[in-house]
Amino acid sequence: MLTYLAAVASAASTADNPEKLYTEAETICARQLQAEVCALQAQTEAETVCEAAEDPDKYGDCIYDEIIFAKAGALYQKTCDADHAHACARLGDHWGLQPDNGGMVLDRKKAVGYYAKACRLKYEDGCQKAGEIYAFECRGLEDSCFDEADRYLSDLCSRNKGYACYYQGVLYRSSFETSDSRYLEAIRGFQKAVDLGWEPARDDLDLALIERGQSQSADAPEFMQKGLSDLETRCSQEKEKCWGACHTLGRLAENEGKTPDANAALKYYLKGCQKKDAESSREAARLYEKGERGVKKAETLAKAFREKAEDYDEYCPELP
Repeated sequence: MLTYLAAVASAASTADNPEKLYTEAETICARQLQAEVCALQAQTEAETVCEAAEDPDKYGDCIYDEIIFAKAGALYQKTCDADHAHACARLGDHWGLQPDNGGMVLDRKKAVGYYAKACRLKYEDGCQKAGEIYAFECRGLEDSCFDEADRYLSDLCSRNKGYACYYQGVLYRSSFETSDSRYLEAIRGFQKAVDLGWEPARDDLDLALIERGQSQSADAPEFMQKGLSDLETRCSQEKEKCWGACHTLGRLAENEGKTPDANAALKYYLKGCQKKDAESSREAARLYEKGERGVKKAETLAKAFREKAEDYDEYCPELP
């Protein structure tokens, strides 16, 4: 089967009309009931056609282009209907986050529906992507969207999925005022994510603690102390760290309190730079470039730290 499809792909790729592949693939699917293989082959050829286009940057990943994905999408739908998780997840990708459109979601309900089905079929990537869309699309929206997202993420978090606890924290943090008792659910979500080893949640946990500490709630001093203590501990660790405790402390030193301290902030940014944190390096460059509030202007240092930031952007992995 695979050998035959490869021959079809080869013939179509050299034909005057590459769309021939899809006709051939659909015929094979109908005759031999190998929908998943056909869908994967059609998608591979779609990407090949896209990459060979005059302006490949116009499309980005072919799965996000309506015209190119149309044929492969129809095959993926058949495959998803037959309970193949990967095909459901690919359809979720098409309707989900759009990298070339500022991260906007094309259709939340369709994307989550496909990802959730992939998740039910034990495809973990589908579980995580559905959680991400729920967290960022349902914050502060109508109660039905929030409640649906909360139920989904609560279920996965209760099964010790660190990413779900993290996204539940994001959902609550962005939906409620820091003085609201429900804001504490954000802190609990981030804390459990950290306990489960979801490292990116550490920054969000500390920021949520600080934000609660800045509120007018009775427990504010307790949360502020805990947040600052954890940030200081993390910033002082010798281990290289791409996520920025030192950067957060620098920003707090610059912007909080009765007497903002740019020199204290700079010390934190320099520590962060030593740990290969790009944001800390950028902030150090900014202070040296401006040369204000007690920091001596130094263009050479500003340029050096900007270059370090570019290097560290490549070194540090993106947050999941």
